[in-house]
Amino acid sequence: MQGKESASRAPQNLSSVGNDNRELPLREIDTYDGRTLKGVREALGIDIMDIAFKTKISKNFIKCIELEKFDELPTKIYVRGFVFNYAKYLSLDAKKVAEEYMKRYSLWQRANSE
Repeated sequence: MQGKESASRAPQNLSSVGNDNRELPLREIDTYDGRTLKGVREALGIDIMDIAFKTKISKNFIKCIELEKFDELPTKIYVRGFVFNYAKYLSLDAKKVAEEYMKRYSLWQRANSE
């Protein structure tokens, strides 16, 4: 874990995040998926352990969220809560992030239940 300071609060001044090896202003992000969440986290310099400590989401679930390993995540209601809290910690619009992420999760769920 990096230190008390980094675990206590995410930085508020994120102006851009990495996406496909280029910088995008945060306001131009149009899809919040696992890859985008990871890019925002890395751009902020936040370690997974810091988020796990503060949000009480396991490190493994955070990695699964970022990699969209839906089959390794718990039930839908828990995933939504995890994504909401993760996005909130990153100072993103948690409701929007959770809604968009859960659309992807639901598509995966439907495709794998047939």
